[in-house]
Amino acid sequence: MEFRRHDLVMADWPEEMVSAIPHEGLRRLVKSGRVPGIVRRDEGCDDGLGREYYTQEDTIPLGFVHPFREHGARVRHAAHVEGRHALRVTTPYEVTGFPFEERTPALAALLDISATYSVGAWGSTALEIVSGLPYTDARSDLDLLVTGYDAEELCALSGELIRFEQVHGVRIDVEITLENGYGINIKEYASSSKELLGKGLQDVILIKRDAVDALL
Repeated sequence: MEFRRHDLVMADWPEEMVSAIPHEGLRRLVKSGRVPGIVRRDEGCDDGLGREYYTQEDTIPLGFVHPFREHGARVRHAAHVEGRHALRVTTPYEVTGFPFEERTPALAALLDISATYSVGAWGSTALEIVSGLPYTDARSDLDLLVTGYDAEELCALSGELIRFEQVHGVRIDVEITLENGYGINIKEYASSSKELLGKGLQDVILIKRDAVDALL
């Protein structure tokens, strides 16, 4: 079993991890198995992992999010869990294959885009689809992943995103997953920048454009 950024993880959560969640509502949801953990970047960590995924032999950095905003903000909790506790991992690309209702603009936009393009969903949209809880609302963005597209296809998709955003009234952020595991924002890719920001499991780096094109 491998765990990559944005994957959703269900596990036999250790009691000490669950009890450390300060928000009572989120703690109950995690304990009940309703809410998955999100594989996240481990800020400030540099343990020489040397790869852009974790295994069950590793300690996995996860994020948990409550479905309801409080005072206009998300309730979040960062944790670490041993990979051996994991029971199931769901990738963003698997999420888009699950049935869901067009309850909010973000979900409607996902249904529209995925009818034409192969995309993965992460963020609040993915959490709602997997958990069945109302993570999205009228203000929610749509966060997507793409991989396996060439430069021309990515530029065309970047242009199409403007239309999808206007039709559904939602901001859409698309991250291109490179062969080395780093993620590049598609709008930045479509710009004239000679260096692009790459987000990985343990760091954020600048990657030259020709190197990005070679890793598509």
